[in-house]
Amino acid sequence: MRRYLWITTIVIAALAAGWWLGRDTAPARGSMVAESANADAKNSEADALSNAPKYPAVHAQSGTPTNQASASKSLPPPGAPLKQTFDELKARADAGDAEAASRLYRDLERCDEASSSANNIAALTQMAESENAISDIPGLIAHQEEIMRRHALLCEGLSAAQTEWRMSAMLRAAQLGDLGASNCYVSPGGLIDSPEIVNHPEWLIDFRNNALDLANSAVEYGDWGMVMQLANAYTDGSQVSMFGAPTGLLWQVTGQNGAMSYRYFKLASLGVPDDVNGRAYIETVADLGRKLSDGDRASADRWARNAYRDYFAQNPNNSAYQRFALCSSDSDGVN
Repeated sequence: MRRYLWITTIVIAALAAGWWLGRDTAPARGSMVAESANADAKNSEADALSNAPKYPAVHAQSGTPTNQASASKSLPPPGAPLKQTFDELKARADAGDAEAASRLYRDLERCDEASSSANNIAALTQMAESENAISDIPGLIAHQEEIMRRHALLCEGLSAAQTEWRMSAMLRAAQLGDLGASNCYVSPGGLIDSPEIVNHPEWLIDFRNNALDLANSAVEYGDWGMVMQLANAYTDGSQVSMFGAPTGLLWQVTGQNGAMSYRYFKLASLGVPDDVNGRAYIETVADLGRKLSDGDRASADRWARNAYRDYFAQNPNNSAYQRFALCSSDSDGVN
């Protein structure tokens, strides 16, 4: 189940349906490379997981992601019960195997998705009994039931400690070059969407230490979704009426800076299509630039042109300015 960012329609639909879609949607905006500016375990298994080594983030100037093991050993068959493959995948991820790290993250994401579906079904069933129930509830329930069936074998028998490893697996996959994991990690669908965060305050420290490096690296790999997330993060009070308030936690790492936000929105505008929506977006970004001094605007425009040339030659079309995948178990994360 993809988490998509739709500018208005998904938000309206979620409110109309009255069921929790926080994991699946978030407001579409973002920003990009900052340009040199600016728990206690409950059992022995939980102890073993919580004491796993910490890793440095991939930095913006790094080359191809580290991948030390996957070339010599294949991954377990797709859909294999995660309770049987968890230890192997985690050990390989710890050793720097990028494919194993991505597989572990995505399998845990699928199980998190299935767990959310069970909660959604309960909420939808209760909604169906209300006088104002929408007619599409049976279809919504059927979709959630299909997600649970699809992932039943994969997720059966996982321990609480294993399911709580989702954020750590996401971070490790992101550090090893998984752009989908990076986008999810810094998004509102990542850390904030994890109810276990109250038991893991160290996750906030990990986020503070890794989020901006991961975001900058993703931009330098040509990821439009991360451009939008960074633009949103830097948005300051004077820009809220045009692009909405920052969401998630990334803005608490970047700080709010109108000139930096304009840089990323300007970069985003260079890749939009030449149609009615694209031209309207370009004009809105131009209005944003008029709020800056001539010097700041000229500097930002120059930076955006250079970034577009250097980072987006292989991915010149910005399909993420209206919607993009945030946390998806099935996406490669390239927006």
